[in-house]
Amino acid sequence: MFDTFGRIVFGLSSALMLGISLGGCGDDAAPVTDQVEELKKQDSQSGDVEAKEEVVKAPENPTEVADADFTVQEGGLKVYDLKVGDGATPQKGSKVTVHYTGWLTDGTQFDSSLNRKKPFSFRLETGGVIQGWHQGVAGMKIGGHRQLVIPAELAYGERAKGKIPANSTLVFEIQLLEIGDIRLPPETMPDTAGLQKGSKGLKYKDITVGQGAEVGKGSPVKAEVTMWLDSGKFIFSTYQTDKSIPFIQGAQRVLPGWDIGALGMKEGGIRFLEIPAPLAFGTKGRGEIKPNATIYAQLEIITVEPPRVIPESPPPFEKSELTKTESGLEYKEIVPGTGASPEKGQMVHVEYTGWLEDGTMFDSSYKTPSTFSFPLGKGRVIKGWDEGLATMKVGGTRLLRIPGDLAYGKRGSPPTIPADATLLFQVELKEIK
Repeated sequence: MFDTFGRIVFGLSSALMLGISLGGCGDDAAPVTDQVEELKKQDSQSGDVEAKEEVVKAPENPTEVADADFTVQEGGLKVYDLKVGDGATPQKGSKVTVHYTGWLTDGTQFDSSLNRKKPFSFRLETGGVIQGWHQGVAGMKIGGHRQLVIPAELAYGERAKGKIPANSTLVFEIQLLEIGDIRLPPETMPDTAGLQKGSKGLKYKDITVGQGAEVGKGSPVKAEVTMWLDSGKFIFSTYQTDKSIPFIQGAQRVLPGWDIGALGMKEGGIRFLEIPAPLAFGTKGRGEIKPNATIYAQLEIITVEPPRVIPESPPPFEKSELTKTESGLEYKEIVPGTGASPEKGQMVHVEYTGWLEDGTMFDSSYKTPSTFSFPLGKGRVIKGWDEGLATMKVGGTRLLRIPGDLAYGKRGSPPTIPADATLLFQVELKEIK
């Protein structure tokens, strides 16, 4: 039911990119099936929980309900309680967890959380799902089971979406399983009067001056962000999700306007930003954001941590100091570890920095707020990493010299890694799970 508005992050490696999906609402929302794939990729925003009742297969057809038994709400939404719940009722901004099944009016089933044996979560009335869901789930109680008949105007309108044709009326049966915390974005965009000139065309004003640690160059930050078009129309807020967004100031992993705007703020501070197109979505725009559009953002700093220092150059070594394996991988122990070694399939958490042999840095986990993790030996990283980390111990730091055939081979990784390039990595094994 979510619309993936787009990633607003930038970086060398998609595996290391940090960011959030900008959710649309109303006619801009996308099918349930689209969001399911997004939820599989992310371990964050859905907040899926185990169902509190036995999970069964989705019914083949919706329950037959006489037309006269429906309550007709605003916009033509039809609502019928198959079972009235006896628990709490969600409020605006509540995280609600549901099971659902959806059909076309001809009885074609197009999606169901029951068949996946995993419920689905969203925040009520703050965007992210079609308007018919927001209206239809409001007023339910935990344990309730409701049928909704949603006209196209409250669903996907004139757009076709996967198995859903354009102008389709949709039928949903929804079971309300759980109500979580409440997170609400700002109701309106702050007044643009009183903005001061910042760097590179950015304008800003402090709504609340923070009293905690200050954001400096390279500081890991967690922030709540809300964005609007220059017309004042709401675009997106992290309050629609389960948590704030983490980023490192200056690491170029979020919109440049956020990066620049956060500098000098303190924990607890709230700053309103006018972000020109070159510091936002540029000449291409995205979704509702037109090319060359100025956007507005409210940035609230939740936490600030000491800067993460990126190694400027690879550790010095002599060829004679390197241990060479049968595959051609070479390594040197910088700091021997004292903990356990990872086994195939375990999640390893590492800090790393990578260079070409001429000393050109091409990537580093220190540009992100946290370590990089992957399952060892499953082919999720280059072969030299799977082999090179397998014999490390927790707490250890190792220099890896990885020949091209154990790295990116003849294809390279444009534009930063040439074909057949030998790569140098400094890797610290922080944790095994």
